[in-house]
Amino acid sequence: MRSSGESVPRRDRAVIMARGLSARMGVPKGLLRLSSNGPAFVRIIADLYLNAGLPVDVITREETFEVYRRELPECNELRLLPAEAGGDTALTLLIAWRSCLAAGIPCSHFWAHPVDLPLVTANAVDLLGDLSRREPDRIIRPTWKGIPGHPVILPVDTLAVLDVQENFHTGPLRDFLSTTGGPGMLPRQVMVEIEDPGIIRDFDRPDDFSRNGTAPHKKGAP
Repeated sequence: MRSSGESVPRRDRAVIMARGLSARMGVPKGLLRLSSNGPAFVRIIADLYLNAGLPVDVITREETFEVYRRELPECNELRLLPAEAGGDTALTLLIAWRSCLAAGIPCSHFWAHPVDLPLVTANAVDLLGDLSRREPDRIIRPTWKGIPGHPVILPVDTLAVLDVQENFHTGPLRDFLSTTGGPGMLPRQVMVEIEDPGIIRDFDRPDDFSRNGTAPHKKGAP
Protein backbone atom coordinates (compact mmCIF):
# COMPACT_ATOMS: atom_id res chain seq x y z
CA MET A 1 0.00 0.00 0.00
CA ARG A 2 1.21 3.50 -0.80
CA SER A 3 2.51 5.49 2.14
CA SER A 4 4.50 8.66 2.66
CA GLY A 5 4.75 8.08 6.40
CA GLU A 6 7.02 6.03 8.59
CA SER A 7 7.16 2.40 7.47
CA VAL A 8 6.33 -0.56 9.70
CA PRO A 9 5.66 -4.17 8.70
CA ARG A 10 2.02 -4.34 7.60
CA ARG A 11 -0.44 -6.89 6.32
CA ASP A 12 -3.58 -4.81 5.96
CA ARG A 13 -6.83 -6.30 4.70
CA ALA A 14 -10.06 -4.58 3.65
CA VAL A 15 -13.38 -6.08 4.76
CA ILE A 16 -16.44 -5.06 2.74
CA MET A 17 -19.44 -5.62 4.98
CA ALA A 18 -22.44 -6.75 2.90
CA ARG A 19 -24.59 -9.05 5.06
CA GLY A 20 -27.58 -6.75 5.45
CA LEU A 21 -31.04 -7.49 4.02
CA SER A 22 -31.41 -4.07 2.35
CA ALA A 23 -35.20 -4.19 2.59
CA ARG A 24 -35.61 -0.45 1.94
CA MET A 25 -33.65 -0.60 -1.31
CA GLY A 26 -35.33 -3.72 -2.68
CA VAL A 27 -32.00 -5.08 -3.88
CA PRO A 28 -28.70 -5.87 -2.12
CA LYS A 29 -26.93 -2.56 -1.61
CA GLY A 30 -23.74 -3.83 -3.17
CA LEU A 31 -25.60 -4.23 -6.47
CA LEU A 32 -26.71 -0.59 -6.63
CA ARG A 33 -25.00 1.65 -9.18
CA LEU A 34 -24.28 5.35 -9.47
CA SER A 35 -25.10 5.27 -13.20
CA SER A 36 -26.89 2.84 -15.50
CA ASN A 37 -23.66 1.57 -17.06
CA GLY A 38 -21.45 2.00 -14.02
CA PRO A 39 -20.00 -0.69 -11.77
CA ALA A 40 -21.89 -2.03 -8.78
CA PHE A 41 -21.11 -0.53 -5.38
CA VAL A 42 -19.32 -3.71 -4.31
CA ARG A 43 -17.02 -3.48 -7.35
CA ILE A 44 -16.26 0.21 -6.77
CA ILE A 45 -15.20 -0.46 -3.18
CA ALA A 46 -13.26 -3.62 -4.00
CA ASP A 47 -11.34 -1.80 -6.75
CA LEU A 48 -10.60 1.08 -4.36
CA TYR A 49 -8.63 -1.22 -2.07
CA LEU A 50 -7.17 -3.53 -4.71
CA ASN A 51 -5.76 -0.47 -6.49
CA ALA A 52 -4.26 0.64 -3.16
CA GLY A 53 -2.52 -2.73 -2.81
CA LEU A 54 -4.79 -4.22 -0.12
CA PRO A 55 -6.34 -7.68 -0.35
CA VAL A 56 -10.10 -7.67 0.08
CA ASP A 57 -12.66 -9.88 1.82
CA VAL A 58 -16.30 -9.38 0.86
CA ILE A 59 -18.66 -10.83 3.49
CA THR A 60 -22.13 -11.33 2.03
CA ARG A 61 -25.27 -13.40 2.49
CA GLU A 62 -25.31 -16.96 1.17
CA GLU A 63 -28.30 -16.20 -1.08
CA THR A 64 -26.48 -13.28 -2.78
CA PHE A 65 -23.11 -15.00 -3.06
CA GLU A 66 -23.38 -15.90 -6.76
CA VAL A 67 -24.70 -12.55 -7.96
CA TYR A 68 -21.96 -10.74 -6.03
CA ARG A 69 -19.37 -13.04 -7.52
CA ARG A 70 -20.44 -12.02 -11.02
CA GLU A 71 -19.80 -8.37 -10.15
CA LEU A 72 -16.30 -8.90 -8.75
CA PRO A 73 -12.97 -9.52 -10.49
CA GLU A 74 -11.31 -12.91 -10.33
CA CYS A 75 -8.01 -12.37 -8.57
CA ASN A 76 -5.96 -13.95 -5.81
CA GLU A 77 -6.23 -10.85 -3.66
CA LEU A 78 -10.02 -11.00 -3.31
CA ARG A 79 -12.12 -13.47 -1.34
CA LEU A 80 -15.93 -13.64 -1.31
CA LEU A 81 -17.15 -15.26 1.91
CA PRO A 82 -20.77 -16.40 2.42
CA ALA A 83 -22.40 -15.90 5.80
CA GLU A 84 -25.80 -15.72 7.45
CA ALA A 85 -27.72 -12.49 6.92
CA GLY A 86 -27.39 -9.79 9.52
CA GLY A 87 -26.70 -6.13 10.14
CA ASP A 88 -24.46 -6.95 13.11
CA THR A 89 -21.32 -5.43 11.66
CA ALA A 90 -19.15 -6.43 14.61
CA LEU A 91 -19.85 -10.06 13.76
CA THR A 92 -19.04 -9.39 10.10
CA LEU A 93 -15.52 -8.40 11.09
CA LEU A 94 -15.22 -11.49 13.27
CA ILE A 95 -16.22 -13.67 10.33
CA ALA A 96 -13.38 -12.18 8.27
CA TRP A 97 -10.88 -12.49 11.11
CA ARG A 98 -11.79 -16.08 11.96
CA SER A 99 -11.61 -17.02 8.29
CA CYS A 100 -8.11 -15.58 8.03
CA LEU A 101 -7.05 -17.50 11.13
CA ALA A 102 -8.46 -20.75 9.74
CA ALA A 103 -6.76 -20.22 6.37
CA GLY A 104 -3.44 -19.16 7.90
CA ILE A 105 -3.60 -15.73 6.27
CA PRO A 106 -1.43 -13.27 8.22
CA CYS A 107 -3.10 -9.93 8.98
CA SER A 108 -2.01 -6.89 10.95
CA HIS A 109 -4.93 -4.50 10.36
CA PHE A 110 -8.49 -4.71 9.09
CA TRP A 111 -10.25 -1.91 7.23
CA ALA A 112 -14.01 -2.05 7.94
CA HIS A 113 -16.01 -0.67 5.01
CA PRO A 114 -19.83 -0.96 4.66
CA VAL A 115 -20.94 -1.84 1.14
CA ASP A 116 -23.26 1.20 0.95
CA LEU A 117 -20.41 3.76 1.02
CA PRO A 118 -19.11 3.80 -2.58
CA LEU A 119 -17.93 7.43 -2.64
CA VAL A 120 -14.80 7.11 -0.48
CA THR A 121 -11.81 8.35 -2.45
CA ALA A 122 -8.36 6.89 -3.00
CA ASN A 123 -6.91 10.01 -1.37
CA ALA A 124 -8.83 9.22 1.83
CA VAL A 125 -7.46 5.67 1.81
CA ASP A 126 -3.92 6.98 1.42
CA LEU A 127 -4.31 9.55 4.22
CA LEU A 128 -5.78 7.01 6.63
CA GLY A 129 -3.11 4.45 5.76
CA ASP A 130 -0.35 6.99 6.43
CA LEU A 131 -1.82 7.84 9.82
CA SER A 132 -2.27 4.19 10.74
CA ARG A 133 1.38 3.57 9.96
CA ARG A 134 2.35 6.34 12.35
CA GLU A 135 -0.08 5.03 15.00
CA PRO A 136 -0.10 1.27 14.30
CA ASP A 137 -1.53 0.28 17.70
CA ARG A 138 -4.51 2.64 17.56
CA ILE A 139 -7.93 2.39 15.98
CA ILE A 140 -8.18 4.97 13.20
CA ARG A 141 -11.55 6.48 12.32
CA PRO A 142 -12.13 9.29 9.81
CA THR A 143 -14.51 12.17 10.40
CA TRP A 144 -15.98 14.78 8.08
CA LYS A 145 -17.07 18.00 9.79
CA GLY A 146 -16.98 16.07 13.04
CA ILE A 147 -19.20 13.21 11.83
CA PRO A 148 -17.59 9.75 12.19
CA GLY A 149 -17.39 7.70 9.01
CA HIS A 150 -15.69 4.76 7.34
CA PRO A 151 -13.41 2.99 6.70
CA VAL A 152 -12.36 2.24 10.27
CA ILE A 153 -8.88 0.71 10.61
CA LEU A 154 -8.53 -1.79 13.45
CA PRO A 155 -5.30 -3.47 14.58
CA VAL A 156 -5.79 -7.23 14.54
CA ASP A 157 -5.40 -7.40 18.32
CA THR A 158 -8.71 -5.57 18.68
CA LEU A 159 -10.46 -8.42 16.89
CA ALA A 160 -9.16 -10.80 19.53
CA VAL A 161 -10.73 -8.51 22.14
CA LEU A 162 -14.02 -8.50 20.23
CA ASP A 163 -14.00 -12.28 19.95
CA VAL A 164 -14.30 -12.72 23.72
CA GLN A 165 -16.87 -9.93 24.20
CA GLU A 166 -19.95 -11.91 23.21
CA ASN A 167 -22.34 -9.10 24.12
CA PHE A 168 -21.06 -7.15 21.09
CA HIS A 169 -21.33 -9.95 18.52
CA THR A 170 -24.94 -9.16 17.64
CA GLY A 171 -24.59 -5.38 17.52
CA PRO A 172 -23.17 -2.67 15.31
CA LEU A 173 -19.44 -2.08 15.22
CA ARG A 174 -19.89 1.42 16.66
CA ASP A 175 -21.09 -0.05 19.98
CA PHE A 176 -17.93 -2.10 20.28
CA LEU A 177 -15.78 0.86 19.27
CA SER A 178 -17.26 2.90 22.12
CA THR A 179 -15.63 0.59 24.69
CA THR A 180 -12.20 2.17 24.54
CA GLY A 181 -9.68 2.98 27.20
CA GLY A 182 -10.58 0.40 29.85
CA PRO A 183 -8.55 -2.57 31.12
CA GLY A 184 -8.70 -5.42 28.66
CA MET A 185 -10.67 -3.31 26.20
CA LEU A 186 -9.72 -1.30 23.15
CA PRO A 187 -7.08 1.39 22.69
CA ARG A 188 -8.55 4.85 22.31
CA GLN A 189 -9.60 5.77 18.81
CA VAL A 190 -7.76 8.34 16.76
CA MET A 191 -10.44 10.47 15.13
CA VAL A 192 -8.98 12.14 12.04
CA GLU A 193 -10.74 14.91 10.14
CA ILE A 194 -10.35 14.52 6.38
CA GLU A 195 -11.74 16.50 3.46
CA ASP A 196 -13.74 13.67 1.95
CA PRO A 197 -17.52 13.69 2.45
CA GLY A 198 -17.61 10.25 0.82
CA ILE A 199 -16.69 8.70 4.17
CA ILE A 200 -20.18 9.49 5.50
CA ARG A 201 -22.30 9.41 2.33
CA ASP A 202 -24.07 6.11 2.66
CA PHE A 203 -27.00 4.83 0.61
CA ASP A 204 -29.41 3.44 3.17
CA ARG A 205 -32.71 4.68 1.70
CA PRO A 206 -33.85 5.44 -1.87
CA ASP A 207 -33.83 9.20 -1.23
CA ASP A 208 -30.12 9.02 -0.36
CA PHE A 209 -29.40 9.03 -4.09
CA SER A 210 -30.85 12.50 -4.51
CA ARG A 211 -29.18 13.62 -1.27
CA ASN A 212 -25.84 12.51 -2.67
CA GLY A 213 -26.43 14.01 -6.08
CA THR A 214 -27.04 10.77 -8.00
CA ALA A 215 -29.97 8.76 -9.35
CA PRO A 216 -30.71 5.18 -8.28
CA HIS A 217 -29.84 2.31 -10.62
CA LYS A 218 -30.57 -1.30 -9.73
CA LYS A 219 -29.29 -4.29 -11.64
CA GLY A 220 -28.63 -7.94 -11.00
CA ALA A 221 -31.06 -8.57 -8.15
CA PRO A 222 -31.16 -12.26 -7.19
